[in-house]
Amino acid sequence: MVHILIVEDSIADVQIYKNSISTSQNVNIICVSTGEEALKILDETKIDIFFLDVDLPGIDGFSLARKIRAMPDYALSYIVFITGYSQNQLEVFKELHCYDYIVKPFPLDEFSSKLMTLIDLVIKKEGQQEKTAEKSRMVLFTTEQGEFLINPDEIYYAEIKRNNCYLYTENQIFRIIGISLKEVIDTVNDEYFLRCHKSFAVNVKKIFGIIELNYRLWQITFRDKKESIDLSSKYYQDVFQKYKQLAKKEG
Repeated sequence: MVHILIVEDSIADVQIYKNSISTSQNVNIICVSTGEEALKILDETKIDIFFLDVDLPGIDGFSLARKIRAMPDYALSYIVFITGYSQNQLEVFKELHCYDYIVKPFPLDEFSSKLMTLIDLVIKKEGQQEKTAEKSRMVLFTTEQGEFLINPDEIYYAEIKRNNCYLYTENQIFRIIGISLKEVIDTVNDEYFLRCHKSFAVNVKKIFGIIELNYRLWQITFRDKKESIDLSSKYYQDVFQKYKQLAKKEG
């Protein structure tokens, strides 16, 4: 979701902006008429794109931009000024590192073009951040086949079998050399990756169901795998509480 804040005191102009943005998907538009209202919004919502009218009542657009730039979260955010003057303001635009400015009156297609460019930039930036975050989550394991970077979210479960540790992902099984089940759990370092049996650790995010077999043993099933693993009474409460917590979180 791309969050756009428009600060404009002209009702007619706000309607023009809204009409232009309404065709864009996955966009949240917030419109306020003063700088004071805008600052309150920033306490509640993380904004991606700002459109600021320069001639606002109270805090003017430039003063508002300075306050926005002083916030660490918005030091590099996209700011577009809307102004009735094209001269003598370039230095201020540069000082405040504005992305662009629009001079009133302006054609609607000019506003739409600048807006769509900014939305694309925000989406690409978010995609890059997600890739970086995913890459930083990768864990290095030395396996029988060599060294592999494995995303913990792709692990279904780990198993100790005949003094060997195996990691089961959706499409591969990795035999990890010289490591205990506890060390695997510590290496993955994820609150949802828990020991569930003396021989197994499970990624709770991959669990489809927990079936009671008897008063001391349960069976864990997975949505995308035919295999199932054991859950012993010793670890039942820890796993089941995380399972319930995750189900509640996902709604």
